[in-house]
Amino acid sequence: KIVVELKDECSDLAQEWKLKEILTRYSSFVGFPITLNGNKLNTVQALWLRSKSEIKEEEYTEFYKFQAHAHDEPRLRLHFSADAPLSINALVFVPKENTERFGFARFEPGVSLYCRKVLIDAKPKDLFPEWLRFLKGVVDSEDLPLNISRETMQDRALIEKLNKVITKRFLKFLEEEAKNRADAYAEFYTEFGIFQKEGAAMDFTHKDQITKL
Repeated sequence: KIVVELKDECSDLAQEWKLKEILTRYSSFVGFPITLNGNKLNTVQALWLRSKSEIKEEEYTEFYKFQAHAHDEPRLRLHFSADAPLSINALVFVPKENTERFGFARFEPGVSLYCRKVLIDAKPKDLFPEWLRFLKGVVDSEDLPLNISRETMQDRALIEKLNKVITKRFLKFLEEEAKNRADAYAEFYTEFGIFQKEGAAMDFTHKDQITKL
């Protein structure tokens, strides 16, 4: 039994709505049930850790809507795992529409960073390059320390390595889409090609790959 005593000015942290907000944000995918006043809060599964062959399309769609706070269905989906140079499990989506085209606010980072199903950063700025800011989803790496600061040299190097690995994998995914599903890729390019042009101009590390796409 753990008892937490709060200062008077922090009394809102004992309110059910505040506890629910905190638990839902940080512990949605924890592997054991978390209940608040008898109600289970963590009802969404960590799909990125499950085998792709076990997951139904509607489960992917439900997860996308939960993670991206979206009402539409995703346009594209990449679900992959890697063991080297880092242990990575990732599930990322391309939304149906590019809302920046319609004058809406600039996309904020939408791929959350987890370590063993525990949220590290909901909107990590350096996880993907700026031109991939339209992506939504989750990246989970067991190689990250739970108290990662992203300020020390070692932690920054880990984030940069993650960025390099997952960006390269997403570009490979786009190459496969362009080759095997040309019509669907053309629709994607019509909607999101402006971001690739931005990447070709700004992302010198991946410029050659982006330009071909």
